[in-house]
Amino acid sequence: MWVMYVISAGVGLIVISQASPIGQELAQLDPIVAGGAVTILALFNGLGRPGFGWISDVIGRRWAMVLLFLLHMGALLFVLPNATNFAVYVLGVSMVGFAYGGCFSLMPAFTADSFGTKNLGVNYGWLFSAYGVAGALLTLFAIQTREVTGAWTTAFYFMAAACAVGLLLTLVIRSPVAKRP
Repeated sequence: MWVMYVISAGVGLIVISQASPIGQELAQLDPIVAGGAVTILALFNGLGRPGFGWISDVIGRRWAMVLLFLLHMGALLFVLPNATNFAVYVLGVSMVGFAYGGCFSLMPAFTADSFGTKNLGVNYGWLFSAYGVAGALLTLFAIQTREVTGAWTTAFYFMAAACAVGLLLTLVIRSPVAKRP
């Protein structure tokens, strides 16, 4: 679960922190226009929390997490690399933002499902350490990849590969204990 969290949060943190430079490079947007798209991204980020809460209630946590990784992968492989205008760029960053917001409703619920609610604060606190690692290491890795290769798309492909690992982990992970109230 920790690795899944690193990956899902990492993709969101990378795109959010670099949204303006990505828009400038891919869609040739003016810095102010590219930065303005962050407002739309933030809206979808916020909607991802209740949205994925509802989705997980309907289809289950595991399938909601699969959907989260598929959204990330779709944005990273198909939408953002082809973002040659504002609309496509906003669609891509909004997909990432929505999924990123979703990880903040899914991971606490996964923690409760896996370990029960008795020590949820401590257990989720340990799991949340993945967020710090994602912010520090994955963001640095993505920026370095962009600098070395000269293209954000290369970083997107690495992030999409990480999402494939996260998706696989989502499908194989099993709770260490039976569900408890």
